[in-house]
Amino acid sequence: MSTPPTTTKAWTHSARGPLRSVLSLNPSHPLPPFPPPDQSQEWLLLRVAYAALNPGDIIGITLMPALIRSGPARTAAVPGFDLTGVVEDVWTPSSSQDQHAPTQSRFQKGDRVIAFPPFDHKRTHGVGALQGLVPIPAKYAVRLPEGKSLRDGAGLMLAGCVALQQVDETGLRQGQRVLVNGASGGIGTAAVQIARETVGREGFVVAVCSGRNVEMVRGLGADEVLDYTEYKDLAEELGRRYGGEKFDVVLDTYGSQALFNGCAGFLKEEGVYDAASIGYEGYGFWALLMSGLTLLWNGV
Repeated sequence: MSTPPTTTKAWTHSARGPLRSVLSLNPSHPLPPFPPPDQSQEWLLLRVAYAALNPGDIIGITLMPALIRSGPARTAAVPGFDLTGVVEDVWTPSSSQDQHAPTQSRFQKGDRVIAFPPFDHKRTHGVGALQGLVPIPAKYAVRLPEGKSLRDGAGLMLAGCVALQQVDETGLRQGQRVLVNGASGGIGTAAVQIARETVGREGFVVAVCSGRNVEMVRGLGADEVLDYTEYKDLAEELGRRYGGEKFDVVLDTYGSQALFNGCAGFLKEEGVYDAASIGYEGYGFWALLMSGLTLLWNGV
């Protein structure tokens, strides 16, 4: 293993506020040691090719206090959960004196990977997707499939994992009827495809998005696509269209309170309504607090 660098270029912030006001490019952001002091698992050093921002990143930048944002790392925070890159270096426990440690890594230098450092790792180690080099446990990375570009993979992990979690939570299965709201968003585009694969051709997938994205969403596998902008009361329209043969599952990737309140008209009594979040008007503290409380209340 070559001697790794101790700094890297990174977009960082040390204060809360609008992105344009608080983010700055640091050419020498400190890197944690590689390999880390905790040498109980395999680690990768990745050179980032592409990164993606999510609503959660915006919340962290605009609202999160320093103690939560930086944690014990006590460095400027680096935003970003989603990244793709190339493996610069690999460290495995077999490099230590542990004779029982694995001798082979799942990865090699030069592998193209998709990675998703979770919040606890980012907070503890002071790293994020918006930096040149990222040390990360290998368990948070997977190889990019052949024929897929690093650019296309960069926005996949967080949104894709949320969509997959929603489908898993609902118990969606072959032959069922499913409605996907917010179908043209990051989570929604993944949810439509996963739902289509899960219910098969015997099932029925209806998607909701704006008119400009109808054909794109239909191309992802939806049987029918509704333009929500055409209806004053979307829940009422869904009840009119599908009340005679209701849905088994609703995957609300946006979090429409009005849709949830009116779901009895189009969701089976034993059906499952799963919301990824609650739609909010802005990134202010009170707006997000009320969204969180509403989400909790809906589950009561």
